[in-house]
Amino acid sequence: MDILDKYLQEAEQDTKLDVFSVKDVQSMLPAIKHKWVGRLIRAKRKLNHLMDEKEEIRSSLLEKAKQQALYKVTDSMLEKQIDKSKSVKDVAKQIKEQRLIIDFLERTEKIFSSMTFDIKNLTEVMKIETL
Repeated sequence: MDILDKYLQEAEQDTKLDVFSVKDVQSMLPAIKHKWVGRLIRAKRKLNHLMDEKEEIRSSLLEKAKQQALYKVTDSMLEKQIDKSKSVKDVAKQIKEQRLIIDFLERTEKIFSSMTFDIKNLTEVMKIETL
């Protein structure tokens, strides 16, 4: 199971809300929000690290290619070839996956931010039903 599947399952559990659990969820909501925002920040840090790693790999391969070149080739042509290398492709794939995780976490954070209103609405419905 990858991290996105794990997060999907956990978000489903964290968003469960019914008449019987409203008080527990309301009291846990700040901690739940903190958990998801923390994950979002860690995911963004990881993305920055991956982007730095990709740039280091590209720079290293560019220098190596320049030193081994038998004839003069433009940097843009070398960069196109470098971008096709397995190491750069692997990091690029990880970057795409990390961006997807960040998108999910940003949307999840918005859901938890709006849960305060959902809890308030559910509480109002419960008050009306008891009258």
